[in-house]
Amino acid sequence: MKKLLLSIGLLSTGVFMACSFDAEQQFKDEVLSNMEDTSEVTTTECFSCTAVKKLELKICMNRDSTYTIFYGGVKMKTINTEGLEGKTPKEFVSEGCQLDELDFGD
Repeated sequence: MKKLLLSIGLLSTGVFMACSFDAEQQFKDEVLSNMEDTSEVTTTECFSCTAVKKLELKICMNRDSTYTIFYGGVKMKTINTEGLEGKTPKEFVSEGCQLDELDFGD
């Protein structure tokens, strides 16, 4: 009887683990396929410098003519050409690195 219960327990554990793995793999596949669907927003050119707190400030031009700003490796916001305030992306990020405090508000 103990062997039967042990066998059933091991079999059940194996089935649950297999289902868990399949769900995890499916999630990964969905994430990757969604990433491929956003190829029109892929960055083409980036400029960066070291800003306050020794963190990298970076601006990248996207294929859809917008710019994404990263601070310390974290995406902070996306702006359009008007958001550059008449500067080139390189000038914009260089000026940002000279500031004592960065404000990413709208």
